Amino acid sequence: MSHSTEFLYEFVRLGNVCKATAIDPVTMLEASIVGPAHFTRFTLAAHAGRKLQMLIRKRNQSRRPPGRFGLYV
Repeated sequence: MSHSTEFLYEFVRLGNVCKATAIDPVTMLEASIVGPAHFTRFTLAAHAGRKLQMLIRKRNQSRRPPGRFGLYV
């Protein structure tokens, strides 16, 4: 399955921390991280994006074909 790596990002700063959220518009999954407010948005977005990619990969690996049981080796 081909998947686009274009995500939406949201940044919320509160005091000396910043919450970065990456959202995948295709799967509607989201991943958030919290980091120091002095980090650049690029750095925070990169970490949130990697976390979201990991969640997407984990979600795709856990899916099995319907109607099949047992172990896949």
